[in-house]
Amino acid sequence: MPFDPTVCGEVPSSHNTFLTALLCVGTFLSYLPQHLKILNRRSSDGISPYFILLGTIGAGSNITNIVLLQFIALQCCTVQ
Repeated sequence: MPFDPTVCGEVPSSHNTFLTALLCVGTFLSYLPQHLKILNRRSSDGISPYFILLGTIGAGSNITNIVLLQFIALQCCTVQ
């Protein structure tokens, strides 16, 4: 199925797609050092469990939001 501008609007920009992927990876990587430190120390002393919970929920929500905003563009992609 070729690109149909009446359904998909403008042609999805490769710049926007790259930025979306970069934001998803950046969000994941920003929380990774904290989680690795907790796993290596086998302790979360000094860190509120609510802080970790809310941070993880926030990161998950951020990634979900980014993916949902790009969902229409993903539907317009075709493999030939």
